[in-house]
Amino acid sequence: MGELRILVFEMLGQRWGIDVGYVKEVVRLRQFTKVPNAPGSIVGVFNLRGQIVPLIDLGVVLGLGSSERNYVVVIEADEELLGVVIGGVQGVVTVPKDSIEPPPPDTSDKIRGVARVQDSLVSILDVEKIVSALRSGELG
Repeated sequence: MGELRILVFEMLGQRWGIDVGYVKEVVRLRQFTKVPNAPGSIVGVFNLRGQIVPLIDLGVVLGLGSSERNYVVVIEADEELLGVVIGGVQGVVTVPKDSIEPPPPDTSDKIRGVARVQDSLVSILDVEKIVSALRSGELG
């Protein structure tokens, strides 16, 4: 069935994962510019080597409250860059796809599944759903 490589990171005291196929890079968040009247999930924008990249707060997107803003995971979906603020990076791991469990009921539809990594659980994010919600204005 194959394997999935995920970037594991920390946010709001929990472990999260993003398919590395979407990850362009991870950078320390230094400066960003707030955008007036932006939805709560939009932290602002930052300059990544001359390209303006929107920053989103995954904690707000997932309904968990505002998250730490130490690092940015720069993801690319549909040829667009998007920055996701996170607390800290833990590394890249490979998990068998058949070991990924469906997310618990009544959780965000932005979570693709849950995997056991070492001695803890990692919630794997559905990047496509997050990007789609952002484009449609669903994220507040």
